[in-house]
Amino acid sequence: MNYLKKVVVLLLGPYLILLCRTASGDQLELRNEGKFVVLEVNNKVELVVGLHSKLAEDELTGKIRLGLGGMLVDKQKLFHPFEPEMDACIRGGLWLNLSTTWDTDSTWEPRPCFSEIKKGSYFPGTGVATFNTSDLPGLETEEAGITVEIFGSWTGTTLSLQSTGFEYVLGEADGNKDVKEVQLGLKEGSESVVPPREPATLTFTILKHSLVANSKSVRETESLDFFSMWKKGMLLTFGGVPGDSKEANSTQYLRGCLEKILVQGQVIDLDRALYKHTAVSSHSCPTEAMNELT
Repeated sequence: MNYLKKVVVLLLGPYLILLCRTASGDQLELRNEGKFVVLEVNNKVELVVGLHSKLAEDELTGKIRLGLGGMLVDKQKLFHPFEPEMDACIRGGLWLNLSTTWDTDSTWEPRPCFSEIKKGSYFPGTGVATFNTSDLPGLETEEAGITVEIFGSWTGTTLSLQSTGFEYVLGEADGNKDVKEVQLGLKEGSESVVPPREPATLTFTILKHSLVANSKSVRETESLDFFSMWKKGMLLTFGGVPGDSKEANSTQYLRGCLEKILVQGQVIDLDRALYKHTAVSSHSCPTEAMNELT
């Protein structure tokens, strides 16, 4: 499973949600003991739940429904947005001592587990993660601008920016072609920065009237105020271009491990994205990520 070992219990009315984050290789066991359900992590009891109690005179009636990897309740009924999808890999196990077939979400697609994992966000060459920039850290000083830093090993389209009438793509297409910038009303192309497959660092800086990648200007325009566009809300997408546009279909999705993504020095969690493709793993990469690329 993943990192950040922690067990948190949320009580939402009649619903109990268990958030369990474990370290790589930890064992999680959920079993039924008579009238109770017991959760253990590494042979330590973390939670016991049931409809019966020695402290109550009357026994409650009803059923306990258990779901793995999500909630058995309409998320629209929650007061605050909450995305509880599990980011982990299950190699095998038994479900409450039962052998019956699981009822699974129709959108769920099984994928193989990596033999060994490390921290990072893994993009397998399919799908993107998109943020609204108004939800991200903002401008501090005009001189420094807004900085996006990416550490890792990857190939393909690194990121893209989209706003009304504007789109910029940073990466590579078809392995060796320059990716062009699309600006409504403009025909100018922008120079593409192609990240290497070896471990690398990309520093992408947004200034008031220009975009800079690794200290090299990739777009300059006096007609656009990127600071205002960031504050009002652009789409910042990692791994490709969102949507079904011609530009999106012509770009190569990112493939590799982004070990860390920083915006204005703050770590960005892909689980908080406005949209994230189910194939993208937020917190774990294969340890030999670059072998996956060849």
